[in-house]
Amino acid sequence: MFLHNLKLILRQLAKNKVHSFLGITSIAFGFAVSFVIALFIHHEFTMDSVYPNRERVYEVVDPELKRARMYHDDRYYLAENFPEIEEVCAAEFHGQWARPVYTGERPFYLKSSITTDNSFFRLFSIEIIEKIAEEPFSQRNSVVLTQSAAKLLFGDSNPLGREITIDRVDTVFVSAVIADFHEKSSIDAQILLNSENVDIRASHMGDRNGFDRYSTSLYLLLKEHASKDALIVKIRESLDELKTQMRGFDLIRLDEIYMGEPHVGTGHAIGNPALVLLFGIVGGLLLSLSVINHITFILSYQMKKLKEIGIKKTSGAGFWNLMTYILLEVSVWVLLSLALALILVELTMPLTSNLLGCELSLKMLDGAFLVYLSLVILCVVSVSTAVPAWLLAEFDIRNFLTGFVGAGVSNYFRKATTVFQFCVATILLAGVLVVQEQIDFIKNRDVGFEKEQLLQVEFPLGFEQASTISNRIVQDPDVLSCSLSQGNPAYITHRSTAYNEYGDSFQLNRIFSDWRFPSTFQLEILHGRYFDEDERGRLCLLNETAFKKYGWESLDGNQFVNGMSVVGVYKDFHTQSLRYPIQAVVIELSERNFRTLNLRISGQGVARTLDGIREAIRELSPQTPFEYQFFDDWYDQIHKNEERFASAINLFAVVAFFITCFGLLGQTIETCLKRTKEVGIRKSMGASAVSIGVMLTGSFMKTAIIANVIAIPISWFLMNEWLSHFDYRIELTVMPLFLAGVVTIAISALTVSWQSIRTASANPVEALRYE
Repeated sequence: MFLHNLKLILRQLAKNKVHSFLGITSIAFGFAVSFVIALFIHHEFTMDSVYPNRERVYEVVDPELKRARMYHDDRYYLAENFPEIEEVCAAEFHGQWARPVYTGERPFYLKSSITTDNSFFRLFSIEIIEKIAEEPFSQRNSVVLTQSAAKLLFGDSNPLGREITIDRVDTVFVSAVIADFHEKSSIDAQILLNSENVDIRASHMGDRNGFDRYSTSLYLLLKEHASKDALIVKIRESLDELKTQMRGFDLIRLDEIYMGEPHVGTGHAIGNPALVLLFGIVGGLLLSLSVINHITFILSYQMKKLKEIGIKKTSGAGFWNLMTYILLEVSVWVLLSLALALILVELTMPLTSNLLGCELSLKMLDGAFLVYLSLVILCVVSVSTAVPAWLLAEFDIRNFLTGFVGAGVSNYFRKATTVFQFCVATILLAGVLVVQEQIDFIKNRDVGFEKEQLLQVEFPLGFEQASTISNRIVQDPDVLSCSLSQGNPAYITHRSTAYNEYGDSFQLNRIFSDWRFPSTFQLEILHGRYFDEDERGRLCLLNETAFKKYGWESLDGNQFVNGMSVVGVYKDFHTQSLRYPIQAVVIELSERNFRTLNLRISGQGVARTLDGIREAIRELSPQTPFEYQFFDDWYDQIHKNEERFASAINLFAVVAFFITCFGLLGQTIETCLKRTKEVGIRKSMGASAVSIGVMLTGSFMKTAIIANVIAIPISWFLMNEWLSHFDYRIELTVMPLFLAGVVTIAISALTVSWQSIRTASANPVEALRYE
């Protein structure tokens, strides 16, 4: 019986090709998008799941200061005084600090590094490929490379025991090679340095120079069955014993850091829970649209088969016999849609992975995801079967003979679902328009300095020829201006805590520069003046934000910052995404050895100018690698997430319109079939094809207008909430929301009109012969 019913169902699908194609394809697209979004959510919430000890490893943070930077030597106090702690690990992360590495053959830049000790490998269960001793760090001056870094530096030759020089200062040797950090790890590095070598620690350099002492992350591995909450209470009672100036103490579990609240100084990549939630809602809405279409097609399919149902019932078929057949029919539709969806997911995986910024794969289908997949299929089958089940339950042979079977309820259901579909499509399109407007605002906003044709060149730590190279490069007529600095708007290297005259503290970002820095960046001076060429040290400039935080009203009275005289206040510039407020920044006139050369070029022959800079560096310092970055590229990079979000919303809106149009087309086909005789009679009485088309289209347009009245206020609320996450944002107006409604109605009109006009243009004789 099962095989017989299956054969009948497949034969019916083949017979009703258009109907079957629309029904299966529409839900397949909904399945595909929701599966991709589910894979993305699964990826985000399972970050750091690759670490076996993730449930016992915690990062130390200050919840009051929102800071994860600690004092390195506090690790010893924690390890010695709290028996609940099995092991303490200190790690300094230098994600933005490109370390120049010299192998004796040619220089390389390694983009990220970690300064830590052997406890790091135990806490994080790092896979060690090869080593020369029992511990990865075998000696004080040893380093560990990842496989990709070892390949970059030494090719196919054995890296163990080979010497390398870091920052032209520290000569070390390779004592171990580890596997590259997993794609699902929020921690990443190419080289790991031994923190027992005190001179190589950034925190030690900070202590020695009087700034930025707190640059270490501390991790605790708790013993089995140790209470995290009890330990937090005990440590809070001993905060005065810690050298780190902390206002509070908390522990964040390793696998909760990525999706948790960000803390200054953490070495982990940080996710975006709000974005994940929004994508989840969108995925649910798109799947709902598909299910609604599916139910609509199933319902209309069953309505077309009322004669068949009536004949079966008069022949003695019971409710459960018919229900079993319908359940099998719905399951076949859903399984075919699921198969098509998985094919679409696999074919578009490179595109969606690039769009969402993470490596997605169907290989991620673990137990939890398969449970989700099974629940989705079960829900879709149950909901899709419920409507035909109701139709069978209400079926009365007398109504069948009179031709009236649940039409009223069916019409109300269609109108309600159509309104919902139009609402979702309008909201997504409004999101596209508002998000794109905000992205354009970000791209075109004045960042506080002229970023076009401005680039930076990085030198190694302790480099002593920067001034000589600068003097040589500035002779190039295409180089308009140059400045040496330690830090710049794209990379703040030093921070300290400042206090205003009322005792309130705030974070002060520090840039050390020569006298040309303000003019090279074309900073706008609001009060005071630039540095002069013959001035040396003890002078500084403040940005507007720092000036306000100090609480001063003017520069009169010789204001000082860290013992330096403030000679000017300049217009604020951005050092991070426009999601966040501008920070307090001080530019200090300094005579130190600088690591960054900032260049403003003419833009005439950029490639030629870059070749000239590269040649000058090669002549004066052959072992120095040439690395540069344009500031407009940096600015685009920090807003990459916003652009990725905009692209994803664009894609989701297209899919939503596609699904909605499929649903409308299906409903239009059914409506036209129902009213075929009516159309034939009207045409035979002299009605034009246009008037009949308008009649058939009118009810859908009324529904679209009602849906837009509902959708526009919802769009306003949602877009206002999204924009509230930006400190610098557009003013939300009703125009993009109104435009979204107009476009939705126009596309819907085109979709419905196509089938309506086709029906209205048919031969009335053929229409009157219907049935």
